[in-house]
Amino acid sequence: MFKKISWLFKYYFFAFLFIFGTAYYLNTLEPSVNWSFYTNNLKKEIISAVNKKDCNELKKYYYEELETNFEIGLLGNVRKDKKLIRGLNLLSYLEFHIKKNNCN
Repeated sequence: MFKKISWLFKYYFFAFLFIFGTAYYLNTLEPSVNWSFYTNNLKKEIISAVNKKDCNELKKYYYEELETNFEIGLLGNVRKDKKLIRGLNLLSYLEFHIKKNNCN
């Protein structure tokens, strides 16, 4: 099968596999949060809820963050303050742990 296909097509096939495989792998990693943007009390409460795997607390913090800092736009959730700062992603951190703990 591969003998009839040009070497260039093989190269592109493996390059696309590598690129999409890497993107999928990076998407499944736990998001990092820069806790200096948030209060110490909130950090302690969220980490405690993550360690206890308390779905109700995780959902409560998720919806609280969603309502206070995000608005729903055409392309999904958009920050109200339009800041694009690395580490300012508590919402994705909470969503990751909600999915990881199979909270419905």
